[in-house]
Amino acid sequence: MYLRLDKISKKKLFEALEVFQGCEIYFFGSRRDPEKRGGDIDIAIKGLDKEEFKKKRVKFFKKLLLSDFDYDVDLVHYESASELLKQEIRRAND
Repeated sequence: MYLRLDKISKKKLFEALEVFQGCEIYFFGSRRDPEKRGGDIDIAIKGLDKEEFKKKRVKFFKKLLLSDFDYDVDLVHYESASELLKQEIRRAND
């Protein structure tokens, strides 16, 4: 899986994502494309009900803030996403 981030930022991101252990985690959007510049980091989380997702989302962003992570992150609850967005997520992860 390609993700256009430096090693230190990847380490911080993956450490924060540990709060979603046991879930399926999908990266999509411009950070998956080596030809693009900039952009936020789009992540979909699959395998939690909406309330549990909200609780873990808070923990995730707290860990990112405490690690001085320098990028914007858009975190999506996969089960609540539109069909169009789900198609984009699946296409980016084939």
